[in-house]
Amino acid sequence: MLDEASSTDIVKDYYSRNLASAETARARAQTAFTIISALATLFVGGAAFTGVSTQQVYVKVAMLVAASLWLTATFLYAQSATGTFSSITPKQGGLKVTAAEVATVATSVVALVQTERDLVRWKNRHANSAAFAAASASIIAIGLIWLLPPESLDRTVVKLTESGQTAIREICHGKPKNEITATVNRQDLSKKYITLEDVDAENCQKASELTIPAKWIDAVVARR
Repeated sequence: MLDEASSTDIVKDYYSRNLASAETARARAQTAFTIISALATLFVGGAAFTGVSTQQVYVKVAMLVAASLWLTATFLYAQSATGTFSSITPKQGGLKVTAAEVATVATSVVALVQTERDLVRWKNRHANSAAFAAASASIIAIGLIWLLPPESLDRTVVKLTESGQTAIREICHGKPKNEITATVNRQDLSKKYITLEDVDAENCQKASELTIPAKWIDAVVARR
């Protein structure tokens, strides 16, 4: 027969060793949280750099979904790593049990620790799923950026070279001096000839649409 002191030590030791399983899962979640936070920051920064406003709606939706999933994964990992879990609250005077109560208390301790461990693992599984979905959505978004051309730029300022200024002056009867305000599709910038749509009348009263050689253009600046 075990005395009360020995019984108490057994319960404490058993509780500590089982609780370590949940703590290990929390530590893994903390590491994943650090990595996923960095990836989420990198993705959002990269999205801003690529100019989301000029992308087609499919690209915007894919980037929004990916960003949401990265944030969701980050939140779930944070909850798993820092969440508050229930624990045994010793009575006043410390945790004391009699030898006859060892089996009952041990069973309660095991159930409690298993519940905590399973909860941490459950959150980690969902966080892993969100991270995988975020990575997949990011790959899709990057693929769409490469496959789909950006939308037309709004009211773009097209700065002309000297030869372009001379040629356009003849077309527009003396206008413009060194630039044209129009709408340009960014897809056309890689072509030999570029179409300028909705040309401002102040720039050229003779035509609202111009197709000019790319060599006449010195720079294209989007007006914000």
